[in-house]
Amino acid sequence: MRQQPNRSLTYRKRAEAQIDSSWPGGVSGFLAEYERRMVTLEEVTKVTGVSFRALNRIMEAHGVKPLNRGDALRVAYRLKPERIEKTREKLRTNTSFRRPEVRQKMSETKRRQYAENPSLHINSKATPTTAEHHFGGLLSAAGINPWHFSFSIPPFWVDFYLPSLRVAVEVCRRHRMALERHEKVLQSGLIDFVFYIPTWLVIPSRDAEVHEFVAWLKRGNFAPAASGGYLMFGRSRKFETVEIDGVYMNRMF
Repeated sequence: MRQQPNRSLTYRKRAEAQIDSSWPGGVSGFLAEYERRMVTLEEVTKVTGVSFRALNRIMEAHGVKPLNRGDALRVAYRLKPERIEKTREKLRTNTSFRRPEVRQKMSETKRRQYAENPSLHINSKATPTTAEHHFGGLLSAAGINPWHFSFSIPPFWVDFYLPSLRVAVEVCRRHRMALERHEKVLQSGLIDFVFYIPTWLVIPSRDAEVHEFVAWLKRGNFAPAASGGYLMFGRSRKFETVEIDGVYMNRMF
């Protein structure tokens, strides 16, 4: 009885012959360059005309595994270069979550969920920085309790919320010093005052002034000079510096 030829072996041999004739160094050169990440499977298919399916057979025969998940998918699903490009174009244009109206609806849903349950937001699990941890310790030592770290005022979050004083304190750099954000936080109805402290001031070696600020917070003598104003603790030549009950604040507007 005549033995049937091994079609899989024949298929691989034809592909190897095609690579030997069109790729510098042949099959061994292609495999060596691929393992050293000098060439991608897509580049090989474009130059040699060999399909991903055939490259998979060759790599399996020589004990070479795909170097990344993308290559593994290509050889597993036997995708041709033109099909890959077609899929990429489809993902760029037809995927629902890339459409503006869908993204807008997703954003609104997320904001509603976070407003109803702030614990779902990643900021609810935030850990304090060194400066924030130190400032929290100063509040506790001064007897200002309770205070909440990383408190949600949708759609924003503040570093410290002091409910008994209706005050929020941001230990921050200049990126949070936005007038629009400041006004929306005040409009929440939970907070009457938002104060800002530069991060570089809240370190143990130079926190004498911050102790004064915490003592001032405890006294609660904010109005009228602090009412609604955008005030950063400290002195500055760039802004108008006002004195409120012995503490200097920079008035931003």
